[in-house]
Amino acid sequence: MAILLLSLGFGLLFLDPYVLAVSAALAALALHDSLDARRISRRGAVSVSPPVQKASLVRGESFEFRLKASSERDFSLLTEHWLQPSSSAAAAALFRRGESEVVLSFGPALSGVYSLESLRAMVLSKNGLFSASVNVPFTFSGRVYPRFMLAALSAFEYMTASGGGSEGERELRIIGPGLEYADTREYSPGDSLRRLNWKATARSYSLMVKHFYREGGGSLQILHSLEAPGQRTNDQLATAFVNLVLSCAMSGLPVSAVVYLKGGERRRLAGTNAAVVLAGALDLLLEYSRLTYEDFYSIIDTLRVPAERRAAMRGHVAGWLRLVERARLSPQREETQLNQYERRGDATFVVLSSLVGSAAPLEDALRLREEAGSDVFVAHPSAPWVDAGSLEEAYVMRISFERTRAALSERGCSVVPLSLLGRALSAVAPRAVP
Repeated sequence: MAILLLSLGFGLLFLDPYVLAVSAALAALALHDSLDARRISRRGAVSVSPPVQKASLVRGESFEFRLKASSERDFSLLTEHWLQPSSSAAAAALFRRGESEVVLSFGPALSGVYSLESLRAMVLSKNGLFSASVNVPFTFSGRVYPRFMLAALSAFEYMTASGGGSEGERELRIIGPGLEYADTREYSPGDSLRRLNWKATARSYSLMVKHFYREGGGSLQILHSLEAPGQRTNDQLATAFVNLVLSCAMSGLPVSAVVYLKGGERRRLAGTNAAVVLAGALDLLLEYSRLTYEDFYSIIDTLRVPAERRAAMRGHVAGWLRLVERARLSPQREETQLNQYERRGDATFVVLSSLVGSAAPLEDALRLREEAGSDVFVAHPSAPWVDAGSLEEAYVMRISFERTRAALSERGCSVVPLSLLGRALSAVAPRAVP
């Protein structure tokens, strides 16, 4: 517009009829397009069908849906960061006038409730010189559930089928300090170099380590911290926690846990029975996530599985709720068994921490290691600083993370990412899949 006005000024200044005529024509065209854009913004030239859409899914997944758009002019959509066109090319493209199909993808990185009252569209004027922002009537509501709920559904299935897992102490074939040879496996972080199998190493050209069956029984003590930098990190730690409890139930390994809440408060989940520990842990995790057991029925409806499978999963949730009431009847007896394991020093401790939050679970694990000589595994998310609010905060978190990890390794702890926890813990719970 400024160039047209400048050309018109030059035409009047130098009395050039050609420049004056062209400038006047272009100015009239621009004025017409400007008025057309204003008319479009007032009237609303874009509509979509269906005008209402709902979605529920698990964090990390995405949900795509199609809308039929009708517009008098070419337009582009301006959407939220959690609701985008299905491809980057579509995000930058213009949708042509008339009827067109819009594919939107809902896949936020964080769990929670999402809603939208309308879409915004940038509509071009008739000749494309101007654009106007138009509100498109469209209502969207979405719910994103944390991933630990999927792990909990798997645990419900096993617990209801087995009656809650084994209870008390039983004879176990557990890898650990002992004399009876078990097998030879490839070296993994945390293995002692004193148990290197040199012959197998020479044959395979990779480090191989001997493993032996531990003498006597044992138990797994989980120290789980809820003080993580953000929602994604907390969800990863919670998923690993639920999977650890499930693996203990499947292998018959007695288990207990301490959950560290924000503010320094500790909640001890007394029990060597996996059902007792899982019930107490889920109460805390659901409370922290502002969810209830009723939300498990909702998340089942979002899974892309046959109807028979969904019905079975609903039965597992109902069976688990009945099992919880029975499992909570004898907490004092379970507490006594737990103290016996700690005094005997047969417990293996697993700390689930981001390494950048509270140091309380790490300090407790180191104290128990020194007092009882127990094995301590520390499992952490691979990059907890992704939940930082700024680059400066992420840098500080990473420096703190690296220092804490190095200090724990120097104190004799096995520090591994969550993705390698199952392999590192194969010596304690062979079927662990955190």
